[in-house]
Amino acid sequence: MVTNIRFGRSALFVLLAIGLSNCKQVNDSENASKPPSVPANASPAANGNFRVVITGNGLHSGNDTNYESVADCAAFQLTPAQVKEFFTRAETIDDLTYNHELNISQCYAKGVVWLANGEHGTWAIDKSRRGYYTRSDGTGKKMFCRACSSSLYLTVEDVTYDGAIDNE
Repeated sequence: MVTNIRFGRSALFVLLAIGLSNCKQVNDSENASKPPSVPANASPAANGNFRVVITGNGLHSGNDTNYESVADCAAFQLTPAQVKEFFTRAETIDDLTYNHELNISQCYAKGVVWLANGEHGTWAIDKSRRGYYTRSDGTGKKMFCRACSSSLYLTVEDVTYDGAIDNE
């Protein structure tokens, strides 16, 4: 025997309201520096996996420049595979090199990463092949990826000052 159930409009709205009241609102600005929490038994890093989440793409730093507009930065859309390539191929650099010996791009992407060794933290990568990784304990490192292959990045020649980073 098949029973035919018919909901009126008001019953449908009540069900929708109940469903929406159970949803949790996420405030991106409060959680931007915190990696999303995952149960310990489901953590990708605990299983030896490398996982990337992109929380912002095609962003503009807001600093005034005459060569990169907000519209220019909108095209800088990294994929998870490109972020993984960055972490795999980038070399660690010191603060002087990161801040003074490489040209800075206003265009960047950011997100969260879980490394295969169990670490996790936040990251940002700019169009000039510069990036940084901040561990959940607040420590981190700065990187430069000469070997990254995406055409989204500026060329190595465009981001290095003469002699700043040798092609070893």
